[in-house]
Amino acid sequence: MTIFSELGPDAGIGDILLSHPERFAPILTFAHTIMRTGDGLDSGTRELLAAFVSGLNDCVFCHGVHAATAERFGVDPDLLQALLGEGTDANLA
Repeated sequence: MTIFSELGPDAGIGDILLSHPERFAPILTFAHTIMRTGDGLDSGTRELLAAFVSGLNDCVFCHGVHAATAERFGVDPDLLQALLGEGTDANLA
């Protein structure tokens, strides 16, 4: 039984975070800051890195979300598969 019983049995992490914005605002702000702001890496590359790490950690949910988001930012899904399949030996050229 979920502690967020008002959300129903199929609720995901997004549903939980958005169900109580006053409670979860700090983590949402933190995630936005890490993934969308600052100089250096663009959002697609950040999502690619997050998908790669989640894939290495076997976190199916996080990997799926970050991989899909990376693709929406223009990252070739074959690149992620090459990285996960071949690691540092992947031919990225």
